[in-house]
Amino acid sequence: MSSTPTLGRIVLYRLADTDISYIRSLAAATTPRAPIAELHEGDTMPAVVVRVHQGDLLNLRIILDGQVTPWVTSRPAGTERGTWSWPSRTPAPDAADLARIGFLAYAAHTEGQTWDGWEMPVWDDVGSRVQGAWAAAAAAISRAAGGGER
Repeated sequence: MSSTPTLGRIVLYRLADTDISYIRSLAAATTPRAPIAELHEGDTMPAVVVRVHQGDLLNLRIILDGQVTPWVTSRPAGTERGTWSWPSRTPAPDAADLARIGFLAYAAHTEGQTWDGWEMPVWDDVGSRVQGAWAAAAAAISRAAGGGER
């Protein structure tokens, strides 16, 4: 995923050994002492972008399972420890998938009846012309909703 980091975005951060020492010191400094989950060098944690520097350097607030919220500065993108990366994303359905989803939703909403009261055929039996019309409608809805061409 190629994207420009902006404030508030979630990224994945790989813990370095110095991060774990820092997190433990933060936990020890709280009253009462904040419990923290077991952490290992290289563990991947979600983090919120709190500042964007030149290039791909980010200040991040690491999200841990517990009360401690460490802050790391000027971390580059990468795959090594002490770096951040984008989370993987599930690919969006394409227009053909959205067309079928829309068709099935229409059928469910109308109890399987066409607009004029006839029984609806199944998706595979409507033919390429009708499937193409549903795909065009799905693409137009996707664009209007900000999803771009799918």
